[in-house]
Amino acid sequence: MGSLHPAIIHIPIGLLILYSGIELFLFLFPRYTAKLALGKYIMILFGVLGGFLSLSSGEGLEHLKKFNHNLVEIHSFFATATVWLYGIILFALSMPYLHAWKPYTLFIQKSSFLKKIHALLMALSTLLTNRLMLVFLAIVGAILLTFTGTLGGAIAHGPETDVITSAVYSLFF
Repeated sequence: MGSLHPAIIHIPIGLLILYSGIELFLFLFPRYTAKLALGKYIMILFGVLGGFLSLSSGEGLEHLKKFNHNLVEIHSFFATATVWLYGIILFALSMPYLHAWKPYTLFIQKSSFLKKIHALLMALSTLLTNRLMLVFLAIVGAILLTFTGTLGGAIAHGPETDVITSAVYSLFF
């Protein structure tokens, strides 16, 4: 699966960058929030799922070819941080849907412990889905994604591929 990494990674990148752009747009134009809610949720859902698949394929590729080990490790760190950050956003956006799902609410009503965990998760979701917090996390995610992609480009095409890749590469080497 490692040899498929370059093909697998580009769709999640596009979805996650577009998600971040939509969050910024909604911060500036909040009247479109309801109209774009489902679309942005689908983007981040498939972006995160594809991101985890990309992490797996990247691990496979790392063992197929000889690369600059330090560069690959830094790229891997940024890739993992990126996918997990967007995963946290996905969790926060998913909790209201889960909360509204009848089988879930019936299940958590069976235990006071589950009710407490659910209340904690809902409070965390509320904190993370605050408009300003979502924009902040989306911007941080886009920055992490840019570093990840740039370092991936340096692995595939060399550190002198373009001026941005050279600049990011020079931050670490």
